[in-house]
Amino acid sequence: MKTSDRLATEDAHQALVFIDCAARLLGEDIPAGGPIRFFMDIEILAPTGFLVGHAIEISLGAYLRISGARGSLSNHNLESRLAAAINAGLVVPEKFSNYVRALSPSHLKHQFRYANATPEAFVSPRHSIPVVRPELEKIRDHVLSIAENRS
Repeated sequence: MKTSDRLATEDAHQALVFIDCAARLLGEDIPAGGPIRFFMDIEILAPTGFLVGHAIEISLGAYLRISGARGSLSNHNLESRLAAAINAGLVVPEKFSNYVRALSPSHLKHQFRYANATPEAFVSPRHSIPVVRPELEKIRDHVLSIAENRS
């Protein structure tokens, strides 16, 4: 298997590991919640937001790598990665695109990584996981299929 295909398959798998870790931190009642649950989640918003954002970043990167479209692999901009992946043939529901666009500014400014980051509005990880995870699974399956067919 080519190195780029191997990296794409590993990243596609690792994306699901990251999002599953976020789900475990948040507990079993995803996507239940509401205002009270949101305030209970505040202490873990940074790590779960980071895990969801990184999962999206490396999943889209895996899609771009397996598609041969590497232009957007050098940054953390989820919106530009999504646009590049869509240009390379990825089809995703509007709700997924909306979550990616909503999370992108926070992820780009490293809001969930560093306490001194400039806060941005963001989507609750608890509510994004049920929408995001199925799309990351589809990307993983696509990446694995392409890589296997090339081997």
